[in-house]
Amino acid sequence: MDDRRYALEYAGRRAASGRGPARVLADLLAQGVERGLAEAAVSEALAQEGIDPARAARTIAARRAAQLAGMPPATKKRRLLAYLARRGYRGAEVRELVEELCGSF
Repeated sequence: MDDRRYALEYAGRRAASGRGPARVLADLLAQGVERGLAEAAVSEALAQEGIDPARAARTIAARRAAQLAGMPPATKKRRLLAYLARRGYRGAEVRELVEELCGSF
């Protein structure tokens, strides 16, 4: 199997299982896939699978926030941000999402 096909299939499987773009990219790089090829594979896989990373992050965050119900707000926010980061969702969009789900920072 060539690198491009492997990277695309791997990225598609990981994205479909709820991993975010940053996590999928990091996994491909850790496996020795060249950065440009890995970035292209992640973008193409998301498009082929019809995955909107923002919507996927929202779904995952809402499910996790429900599991964290009853915790102090600061703890809930910290844990939710860490969970999303481990799954490969990062950036201002994620912080805004957590703020929306848990209250303002």
